[in-house]
This record gives sequence, C-alpha cells and structure tokens, in this order.
Amino acid sequence: GPAGNSAAEILRQRPEIGFARLLQGVAYINQGRLLEAEPVLVELLRRDPENRDGKYNLGLVFFRTERLDKAEGLFAAAYESKPPDLRGLLGLVEIDVSRKQFDRALGRLDAALQKEPGNKVLQAAKASAAVRGGKYTEASAMFRKLAEADPTNYDLRMRLAETFRLQGDWGQAAEAWK
Repeated sequence: GPAGNSAAEILRQRPEIGFARLLQGVAYINQGRLLEAEPVLVELLRRDPENRDGKYNLGLVFFRTERLDKAEGLFAAAYESKPPDLRGLLGLVEIDVSRKQFDRALGRLDAALQKEPGNKVLQAAKASAAVRGGKYTEASAMFRKLAEADPTNYDLRMRLAETFRLQGDWGQAAEAWK
C-alpha cells in the first residue's frame, strides 16, 4: 500500500528514521504480510530497543504467526514500558485466552483495573475474556453495567445480547436490543 511504499522510500534515503520503519512494519501487518513485517520491526528494535510501538507490533506479528512465547515477551515489555502500553496488556490477555488460561487473563485484567478502576477498555476486555471463559453471568453483569453507562453504544448492547444468547436466555438477549 501507499504507506508501506512511502516508508520504504524514506528508509532508502534515511535509514535512521525509526518512525518510517515503524510505519512500514505496520503497513505490512495491515496488509497481512507478516513475514515481511518481522525483519522491519526487528531492525527497528535493534536500532531503538525501547520503542514500545515496535515491541507491541512485533509481538503482534509473533502472535499472529503462533509464536506465543516470543509474543508474550514483547507484549510484556510493551506493557511494562514507561508509560505503559495498554495494548501490551491486551495482547497478554489474548495469549492467555488462546491458551485457555482464562483465570490468568482475568487476573491480569483485575490487577490493571485495581490501578485504573474506571477504564472502560479494561472493563470491556474483562467482560470479553469472561465470555470466552464461559463465565456468562459475570460477563453479562459487566456488559450490562458498561451498556447502562453508555446507552448509545450499540457494540456493547450487541455484546450483552450475545452473552445472554450464549447463556440460553433469549428473553434477556432480546431485551438488551431495546
């Protein structure tokens, strides 16, 4: 795509520009060209080991290519950076869920919510992880609270309805859409 091509042109002329390398790597990821994104992001981190966007995006490449141990290390490094990158935490949660370690995923989210109790992204991630772990009652309570706080958010209402459907409660599922 245009972003990847522009970044490649900039890098040919000025290889020290890390942001262009990041843009090129992200463009490759967005195009599904993960094996091309990997060396670009590895080079970015070689030149700038503390680049949290590079850590997260290389972690994403590893996650999508099912190299979960490598992804886990990079997501953890992104989340532990200053300031913390919440995407890193969400990546760790996805790894836990993919490994069927639902309690571990929920524990990570609970710990983060202790620090940021009002964070709606974390609350929605916890509700989603609870659904994926089969904890529908807990998930529906969380989605209901989020939907009540943001009644025009149709995504939350859809997720609430879907959670009720998974519980087998079609009446509550229909009610969630009203």
